[in-house]
Amino acid sequence: MGDIVGGLSLRKRLLCGIAWIFAIFALLCGGSAIIGPWNGIADAVAATLPLAPILALAGLGLSLAAGRFRGHIWLWAMALCAGAIACWHILPEWVVEEAPRQQGRAIVIVTHNLHHGGTSPERMAAVLAASGADILLLQENDRRSAKALDSLTSLYPYRDPCRACEQAIFSRWPMDVHWRLPDEEGKATGPALFRADVHIPGMATPLRVVTVHVPRPIPLPGQKPFLQALATGLRHSRPTNIVLAGDFNLVPWSSTMTQLEQDLAPLHRITRGQPTYPAMLAGISAPLLPIDHIFVSPDLAFGRVSTLPPTGSDHLAVRTTVWMHDRQ
Repeated sequence: MGDIVGGLSLRKRLLCGIAWIFAIFALLCGGSAIIGPWNGIADAVAATLPLAPILALAGLGLSLAAGRFRGHIWLWAMALCAGAIACWHILPEWVVEEAPRQQGRAIVIVTHNLHHGGTSPERMAAVLAASGADILLLQENDRRSAKALDSLTSLYPYRDPCRACEQAIFSRWPMDVHWRLPDEEGKATGPALFRADVHIPGMATPLRVVTVHVPRPIPLPGQKPFLQALATGLRHSRPTNIVLAGDFNLVPWSSTMTQLEQDLAPLHRITRGQPTYPAMLAGISAPLLPIDHIFVSPDLAFGRVSTLPPTGSDHLAVRTTVWMHDRQ
C-alpha cells in the first residue's frame, strides 16, 4: 500500500512540477510583449506570444490532473495573466477591417519568401501560377528557385534583370525595375531592395511595388537600421499607388512593428494576423507567426488577404487584390 501511495505522490509531484514550468514560460512569453518597448531582446521574444495561452492551458490542465487547485493559486494567477496578455495583443489582429470601396482596375499581388522553395520547385511554380497573381514580389530567391521560376515566363513575361538576386519581381505588364529607392534628387537611398514601376494598361500613373526582406531582430541591433533606412527612403518616394510587401520578420504585436507603422504612414498594413511561418510543422501546415506583410498607400482600395497552399518554402505566400482609381 505504501508503494502505491508513494507512486501516486511522485506522479502528482511530477505533474505539479511540469505545470509550474508551463505557467512560468507562459508568463515569460506574455511579459515579453509588455517589456518589449524598452528592451530589444524582449521585443524579439514577443514573437512567441501565441504560445502563451497554449502553455497556460497546459499548465492549468496538469494542475487539475494533480488535484492541487488550492495549492496552486499563484500558478493559476500566472497562467491566467499570461493568457489575458496574449489575448489583449493578438485578438485585435483577428478583427477584419472594412476595406475601402473597391473601384477601378483590380490587380492581384502575391508576396512570397521562397526559402527552401527549391526543395519542391515544380510545386512552387504550380502554386504561384495558380494564384492568379498579376505581380509577384519574391524574397530569398536562389539558383534552384530561379530555375523553377523560369517556367512562369509565359505568364509573367516581365521580370527584374537579375536572375540570381535574392529578391525578384515578376509582372504581367511592362515595368521599370530599380535597385533601392530614390531620394529627392533621384539618387538611390534606403536599404537593399527591389522596386518597380509597373505600367498597367488604362492607368495614367504606374503602380510602384517594392519587395523587401527585413533582417531578423537578433542579434541586436538587427532590424532597426534597415527599417529606419526603409522609412527614410519611402518618405522621398511619391506617396500614391504604392505596394510594399515582403518578409518583415516582424509580428504585428511587437513594439518594433508599431513603430514601423508610424514611420511608414500614410502607408497602411493590410495583413492582419494571418500566420505564414513556419509553413510546415512535422509534415502538417500549421504556421504560427504572421511575419509576411503587405502595406499599401491610402489611395489604393484592397480586398481580402489570404495565404496560399505550401510551396516547399518555410513561408506561406500571401495574396491580395488592390484597386487603382486613376484611369486615363
